[in-house]
Amino acid sequence: MPIFRVDFHHHVKGDPVDLISYTACDLIDSAVLHGIHALAITPHGLVFHDPEARSYAEKKGILLIFGVEKRVEGKEVLLLNVSPEEVPAVMSFEDLKELRLQKGKALLVVAPHPFYPTSVCMGEALDRYGELFDGVEYAHLHLPFYNPNDRAVEWARENGKSILANSDTHSLFMIGRNYSEVNCAELSIDSIFQAIRERAVRPVIHLPSFWEVFRFLMEVSVFQSLIRLLIPSRNGDPLAQKC
Repeated sequence: MPIFRVDFHHHVKGDPVDLISYTACDLIDSAVLHGIHALAITPHGLVFHDPEARSYAEKKGILLIFGVEKRVEGKEVLLLNVSPEEVPAVMSFEDLKELRLQKGKALLVVAPHPFYPTSVCMGEALDRYGELFDGVEYAHLHLPFYNPNDRAVEWARENGKSILANSDTHSLFMIGRNYSEVNCAELSIDSIFQAIRERAVRPVIHLPSFWEVFRFLMEVSVFQSLIRLLIPSRNGDPLAQKC
């Protein structure tokens, strides 16, 4: 059975929260260089939905999934294979439960960086709402002596969920380091999602060097924090997300 490389957490130009310099098509081109077969673009709070980008991805041999990194009662959740009409502006876990009932197996729900030390991460709330999730993310930023992903791996094994390594890309240097290998019949949303639910997935994890951690902190964390201070009320521009 074929093995496909998937990476389901990316941000692109037009993100409502972070100032990103590259377009969806730039991300797709970079994914091709790194041998990625399926991508999900997941802006903060705004569903990515660009048919032109999907068409461009198809020409490049990439399966592009529309998604969002949505705040659900203050916690960040990755919703994959959704449309803007399906995701309310303000979302509760009851809304998420209803969305799962409506979409069935066509929806994939992942907890991003669930046990990192910030209030927006799922953390112990996963124990209350675990049935709504198909998997947890193994996030890119960790060190040999400090790795919050260890708790995510433990939780996934205890609860029979998949572990998905993702890039959480905010800069193109980040792609190709963390991804997941999915063993499934074909490169399609249905096939990949089903394989993930059956845990036919292997996270491929890159331990970042101190230079890579420093670069991430400077290019992403510090830079984005300054942008939020200088422009506190940025709104996402759907047009800016296009290729």
